[in-house]
Amino acid sequence: MTSGSKGTSRLKLTALISLGLCILLFLGSWALGFQEQPVNTTFYVFMALGLALLWADWARAKTPATGASAPKKQKAAKAKAQQTTAQPAQPAARREQQRVSSGALLNGHYAVEKELRVGGMSIITLARDTNTGARVVIKTPRYDTHHDCKINVEKLEIEAEHLSRFSHPNIIKFVEKFTHSGVLHLVVEYIDGEDLFTGFARVRAEERRVIRWADQILSALEYIHSNAVVHRDINPGNIMLRRDDSVVIIDFGTIKPPAITSGTEVRKYGFEVPEQVLWRYADERSDLFGVGGTLYYLLTCTPPGSIGNQKVDRLLTDNYGVSQRTARCVAQALQVEANTRFQSAVAMRRALCSGES
Repeated sequence: MTSGSKGTSRLKLTALISLGLCILLFLGSWALGFQEQPVNTTFYVFMALGLALLWADWARAKTPATGASAPKKQKAAKAKAQQTTAQPAQPAARREQQRVSSGALLNGHYAVEKELRVGGMSIITLARDTNTGARVVIKTPRYDTHHDCKINVEKLEIEAEHLSRFSHPNIIKFVEKFTHSGVLHLVVEYIDGEDLFTGFARVRAEERRVIRWADQILSALEYIHSNAVVHRDINPGNIMLRRDDSVVIIDFGTIKPPAITSGTEVRKYGFEVPEQVLWRYADERSDLFGVGGTLYYLLTCTPPGSIGNQKVDRLLTDNYGVSQRTARCVAQALQVEANTRFQSAVAMRRALCSGES
């Protein structure tokens, strides 16, 4: 309570005491039989004092706080405003996104042609190497996401580190990485084709082609897993189809060592890996679930998330004319419990692509 409010309470208390004495004097006079006598001066003095104090209390209640309390309130409001101004509206590392315009020259020899797409963590740009004439893809981290953008930078650093060490015909080729205007740029080869998700949204792929692509995908996963990491986001959107009908895994922004604790969630609608949705773990078998989902999509034009309680193998053979061996392998890869799936890319490749079971 402020000093002003304390003063107001004392005025009201004094006024009530004065009026109380008036009442006592009047009642005392009445009780002693002096009703006929004029009420003495003391009665009027206490009444006038009480009424005056009540009026003063009412007047002070209507008047804005002044004196010592006002500066305190002003200081408190100023401090609060300064505190609000000091707190950033966005995460500390977030900043305005700098987009590269068409025609810009990066690192002295990459002429930007156009922006291809904006992903969840990075921006994908098409450019031409003026030294070789070859087209390349340049990835830069997003700085305008709702979470701390340092995560996007760190993931791109990790992706560049792994790709620089990888060498496999079915894995996107690393070209280089550089920093321009304080922003990390990852340069990889340009694939002249389309991703499997787009290419087979309406037209089902022939089973023989699907098996050939599965052989290439699983070969790449064997290689990736041999480097003690898992991709964690195998789905048709992250696999490109070349003009020569071979496939390439293109996006490694989620690559990590196998995890047995929480924090492994990566979701692609319709292709969610059960253990990653539950934040439990992600290992080689999680990638194999992604392979199963990709094959199911290619054979049906439908994400595996739409299967529900139906038996995958029977659905593939009865509704889509898929062979029993392929249907059985896809069904095993899509088992909810990881322990009942194929336990390695080697085992799945052997069962699906060599005819062994």
